[in-house]
Amino acid sequence: MKDVEIQNEIKHFFKKSYWSARYWNEIRRIHNICNSKQKRMVQRTIAEAIAAKVVNPSHSRSYKQFLTRGEMKPYASFIKVLFQPHMEKELAQVLALALFSESSLSTGSRKAVELAMKVYPKAIGWNEPEALKQLKDAVNVIEATDYPNATQDQRETLSKAIDTLLNCQPKTSAEIITIKAYSQLSRLQVQTQGTDLNGKVSLAFQKACYLI
Repeated sequence: MKDVEIQNEIKHFFKKSYWSARYWNEIRRIHNICNSKQKRMVQRTIAEAIAAKVVNPSHSRSYKQFLTRGEMKPYASFIKVLFQPHMEKELAQVLALALFSESSLSTGSRKAVELAMKVYPKAIGWNEPEALKQLKDAVNVIEATDYPNATQDQRETLSKAIDTLLNCQPKTSAEIITIKAYSQLSRLQVQTQGTDLNGKVSLAFQKACYLI
């Protein structure tokens, strides 16, 4: 078939926003009617299109189910962590290997699994620079704030810093929560009694207990 005919087949394939049960057979059919050069294009195009749908909340549910069940189940534990917008490129690369593996899907694709494992730290935000900076800045604010003598603006800044701590995920090998910040949160539990901030401070202290 001509390239334009193959492209039309793919466009028709992706007309629906949800995953249809017949899609898996369609993937194989389109791939089988291509020559070797066209197969590389089809692999890339289909993998990128599926990845784009998976990371799009408006129509990702059925695609996520497809990629974690049935013949794709061997890949589930490695692939599902890539279902995030910032991991779309890596997800497409893994899918290209998994969907078009030369071996049976039931035995898995070693290269697909290896690639998924390689990008796993990025997927979970391990040591992500911006997230680390935000958390470190928040800890600095907690350490430096003299709550009894703080202005209203300083207390609002402290509240935002505590929010950052509460919302952070322990995905770092760096030592972030210092003894000074831990001690300050302990004092703040007493100093903020009777205020709206007290509840958040108590939660932040509990979180600091296992982040320290």
